[in-house]
Amino acid sequence: WSGRSRSWAEAEAEVGALAGALAARHGVERGDRVALVSADAPEALLAFLALSRLGAVAVIAPRGGDLDEVAALGATLALCDADSYAACAAAFDEALVLDDPEHPGALRVGGAGESANPPRERGLAEDVCAVVFTAGGGGRRRPAVVTNRRWTLGALGAAAACALSSRDTVWCGGGLDNALGLVVGAGAALVSGARLALTPGFDPETFWSGARRAGVTVVYAHGEVAREVAREASPTEHAVRAWCSVGLDAETRGALAGRHGLELVANVYATTEAPLALADLGDAEPGSVGRAPPGMHAHRIVRVEDQGELARDEGGRLVRCVTGEVGALVARLAADHPALRYDGFADDQGSPVFTTPGGRYLDTGDLARANEAGDVTVLGPRRDAFRAADGAWRASADALAALRRVEGAREVAVWREGSVWRVAAAPEAVDVAALRAAVDSPIMVTLLPTLPRDSAYRPDMVALRAMNAR
Repeated sequence: WSGRSRSWAEAEAEVGALAGALAARHGVERGDRVALVSADAPEALLAFLALSRLGAVAVIAPRGGDLDEVAALGATLALCDADSYAACAAAFDEALVLDDPEHPGALRVGGAGESANPPRERGLAEDVCAVVFTAGGGGRRRPAVVTNRRWTLGALGAAAACALSSRDTVWCGGGLDNALGLVVGAGAALVSGARLALTPGFDPETFWSGARRAGVTVVYAHGEVAREVAREASPTEHAVRAWCSVGLDAETRGALAGRHGLELVANVYATTEAPLALADLGDAEPGSVGRAPPGMHAHRIVRVEDQGELARDEGGRLVRCVTGEVGALVARLAADHPALRYDGFADDQGSPVFTTPGGRYLDTGDLARANEAGDVTVLGPRRDAFRAADGAWRASADALAALRRVEGAREVAVWREGSVWRVAAAPEAVDVAALRAAVDSPIMVTLLPTLPRDSAYRPDMVALRAMNAR
């Protein structure tokens, strides 16, 4: 981090000291919800681990999100960086600064009567360790629950996919305020004993130089990061051997594997609150997310009625799609299977879980199709898709792929609004006529100097929808 390093022993000592101070000075104990409001930094990750050691729940504020939403989930204490202190002091009963020991509101450690290594809580698999905000229905953020089970399975799965070991250095391209960074990137490094390279944000112009300087061997990042990196020329020598992304298109994957010489380029799909995980580790249809790992065959692709309801047969069971047919991607749930349980959301805005005579399922809200080998291609949210007169789907992923091929369209986002596509593109010099000619449905275009991004470098769809609403 910023040219500085910590050993595992130093990190262990800091986590113990933080946990001791939180317990002794501020009364944090098992089950308490504590807000974590910080930019990506080692202090944020160490604070999360300290809360986990106490059995407390880290309610992780989304970057630029509404702190009142976080406080409404039961957090009265906030651990924050110095830049967020004023806002946190106004939103919570107490705010403590993590990254500046000279700050008047700094968390003090090492006081009299504090244990440098308080007793570890014997947490259970179903205990909640974090709440992270994810994009739910309608493009609004929802607080998704992450249990110890979900965090552990996700971290172990990500580490296994890239065969991580203590010889690796992981670059975490997803912010620590979302599951991609907290569970996949940081989690995989922690459970494997690999080194973890954290950065305050992604910059395509400095990625390769930073990766070389840190000795990065494995990257976990969103497909938007991969697209930017694939455009840049890589150094003739670098140590990166594997890249694991969410939302990776076939062209970008080919560039990473071919032009940049990576041994493994994986494309994955996973849900934060449910047990669905799919992964293509290099042997599946280009552009797909492959198949479920062994023991995780939880997905179904089912037909959707014209009115938007999931199709059912006379017995009330879901009607599965045939090979190549586009349908709704759902996840099968099983309370007696350790990997097929539903963690859910921390709010009361409705559950995507439903029951049929064939079992309990979670509706991911996404469209997908599968080929004869079972490779799944995810086509984007159903809320952003059209049903044509002939019954065929017009999916946002297909529109996005076509719009990205327009010359000069470096950044593109697309979603449905009423009966038209809403398109945000950058830079402002993009040819609007070319964008309109790229898709066979009506579109409304907003040109921006650059698209707003979240901490994982994804287009911030919440901000874009709000922008167009205004």
